[in-house]
Amino acid sequence: MKCEEFLLAKMAVLDGERHEISIEAVDAHLITCDSCRGELARMQSLDEVFDRHVRVERESNVWPAVHQKIAKQSREFGWRTFAVFAFALAALKIVAMSTQNDPGWLIGLVPLVLAGILFAVLRENPFKVNTDLILESNNG
Repeated sequence: MKCEEFLLAKMAVLDGERHEISIEAVDAHLITCDSCRGELARMQSLDEVFDRHVRVERESNVWPAVHQKIAKQSREFGWRTFAVFAFALAALKIVAMSTQNDPGWLIGLVPLVLAGILFAVLRENPFKVNTDLILESNNG
């Protein structure tokens, strides 16, 4: 057998797995092969380095910073400016279309107008993101 097969078998045994080569055969090979003993020592020292490493856990709550930037932008150039502009364009289009077509289609706009009035009266964004949500972690 090749040295690589013995090293793979030894790594499997060290990881708590079974391998088709018996542990006695692997240990016998390691006694006679300096190259494999050196490679095994390097792998074990690397494994110890990985075992000593502690993963840094970070809290990933980025919403406060995002919310602050959105709020700042909203104060600078609010939605009311866009709402007035959109309302003016919609009114202009309705007037232009009503003079050219049958005015019966205006009935279809009633739900949209009512929804717009409702949002304006309530002053609430129906698509608002709930900022009270808390991220759950998998830490038991």
